[in-house]
Amino acid sequence: MQISDFDGKRAAVASVQRQLDEQLDAIRRNRSLSDAGRKAELAKVVLAARARVDKMRSDFAAERKARSHNLHKIVFGDLTDVQASAVIAHRDAQDRAAQLETADDARAMLQRANQRGDESLAGAVAETAFRRGWIEVARDYAREAGKSGALDLLIDTAAGRLTNLAESAVFRVQNPGELSGATEPVLQKAAEVHAPGMGPTNW
Repeated sequence: MQISDFDGKRAAVASVQRQLDEQLDAIRRNRSLSDAGRKAELAKVVLAARARVDKMRSDFAAERKARSHNLHKIVFGDLTDVQASAVIAHRDAQDRAAQLETADDARAMLQRANQRGDESLAGAVAETAFRRGWIEVARDYAREAGKSGALDLLIDTAAGRLTNLAESAVFRVQNPGELSGATEPVLQKAAEVHAPGMGPTNW
């Protein structure tokens, strides 16, 4: 995805981090808390902030998936868009495209399909090429079909290693120094701690 797609989410996560920092400072200033109680309260607010950011990430991923699905239909078509009389031909084209083993074979079949005006086969070859990472073949199809812009957007939207790395960098909150390096299970355990003999007002 494009870096600009993360700008709004980055600002939203930064807002959550600021609110978390304020909560952490308030807990640190609370003299009525024991060390164990303070650590538990710190863990609780960190977990709550993480839950908010995790929800942002899942919503962002769902939006990306929906956008990718729509763009995929625009570029390569969909069986729901095919008339009943053409469904068999469309599926036959998909079966033929599935047998392709190399990008060169895909390009050759695409050229033959374009020469014959076989849109079903051309689309099926291009979709197979896209799924297998033969992007230049898909670009050849998109140029011929006047769909280059939509394909570029689809490529930018598709999930991948770089997208996942970017999400991991954006959708995260920082642990306080008292819980530096603590994983989710460690935070959960810390949040459940209750010092013996202490009531809620002493936390």
